Amino acid sequence: MRITNKMMSDHAVRHLSENMEQIARMQERIASGKQFSAPSEDPVGASHSLSLRSGLRTLEAFKTSTQQANDWLTATESAFQQMEDLATRAVTLVTRGLNDTLGAGERATSLATEVDGILAHAMDTANSTHNGQFLFGGFKVQSPPFSMPASSTVVYQGDGGVMLRSLSPAQNVPINVLGDQAFLPFLEALVQARDALQANDPATLRTALNGLQSALTTMNQHRTSVGARLRQVQVASDYLSKTEIETQSLLSKKEDLNLAEGISQLRGRENAYQAALEVSQRAISAMGLFDYLR
Repeated sequence: MRITNKMMSDHAVRHLSENMEQIARMQERIASGKQFSAPSEDPVGASHSLSLRSGLRTLEAFKTSTQQANDWLTATESAFQQMEDLATRAVTLVTRGLNDTLGAGERATSLATEVDGILAHAMDTANSTHNGQFLFGGFKVQSPPFSMPASSTVVYQGDGGVMLRSLSPAQNVPINVLGDQAFLPFLEALVQARDALQANDPATLRTALNGLQSALTTMNQHRTSVGARLRQVQVASDYLSKTEIETQSLLSKKEDLNLAEGISQLRGRENAYQAALEVSQRAISAMGLFDYLR
């Protein structure tokens, strides 16, 4: 077959066009900082990247859930700290009230008044909120779990719902404490102690003291459980953060372009293009097309 000038020029133009396309793709990669701009350029790498990005989205969801659990449990821990301080003070006051040297008037005024103030503070703490949601009412987070329809009656209005948060695919943690179990005995003992002080009733006051001490022990047990859950959440949070960093590093290796290597490849292809252009000019010197391309 006879090779004509036109065939030679067509071949040269096609070869130069392919080189120019490769240069353009490399310029796009350098500009974006990525090894490929479309999955078709690297199907295997793109598949790995998609898998890693899916993993990152899952990690982000667990990190959000873990942060919510941490915030809720931290608020719960703070409420227990306040309650234990109030209970300790109440035990001190009631113990003083059982002193035989104390008169009925002092019990009914000084001590009963302070215990009543502790009761009011304890009710507020039992109705603590976090982000507008009540902490101790189970699933009933939109209404106060405790109320006092009468001066000597404490009512729990929550339910028994246990709120779970996911820390990983196989790990859930309960974040709430039910107020009727944790605080109701304490609130009832406070009411009993206040009324006994006002009535100058040592026998009932001693019963109230036993109730306060028992309630303090119960609250301490619940607080210990909250602390253990907080540590579990913090360990999970640290693990998620570490895993996220490792996954981001793997994704970077799959996707990110080595800039120095990319620039070196671009220069090599530009040099190859120039060389091909010069060879084509010499081979088809009679045609002015290549002068135009230059």
